[in-house]
Amino acid sequence: GKIAFQQVLKSEASVIPSLPRDLGCFLCMEIPRQARDDNVCRSDTVLCVIRMCFMSDQAQEMETILVVEDNEDVRLVLLTELEDEYEVLVATDGREGLDMAVLDVPDLVITDIMMPVLSGLELCKALKATEVTNHIPVVMLTARGKEDEQVEGLEVGANDYISKPFSIPILKMR
Repeated sequence: GKIAFQQVLKSEASVIPSLPRDLGCFLCMEIPRQARDDNVCRSDTVLCVIRMCFMSDQAQEMETILVVEDNEDVRLVLLTELEDEYEVLVATDGREGLDMAVLDVPDLVITDIMMPVLSGLELCKALKATEVTNHIPVVMLTARGKEDEQVEGLEVGANDYISKPFSIPILKMR
């Protein structure tokens, strides 16, 4: 693809991305799963690819957090709140999260428990059973707040368990 810059004012410029419709030219992890499945190049795909292509040196030195959450609103809140301080990777279910964790080996995984395809509990268990990912701390976010449910999460290897609704400052401190 191409990226063109057009100066609008002395201090402002427009960025005009031009990406091929064929998504095969991008690495699989650069393209949101929905776009890969639909094989169409939508605006969210363009933004994702641009974000990956223009990561600054500072962003490459940031710690990486993988957010695994099936609820789009919660994903967006986490991404928005964390992206200034961390490089944030996002997965929409446990299977996608596991694949990304093995490929990217993040510094932390934040996961919901109840998700399609692979639950957060199954994800955590798989991460802790895999040599390349068993050292990654896992924080579970969930609406399930009963003590026995928290124990279940901790038993499969989660390092922390935070009930929804959660506080971003508390999440960041943990």
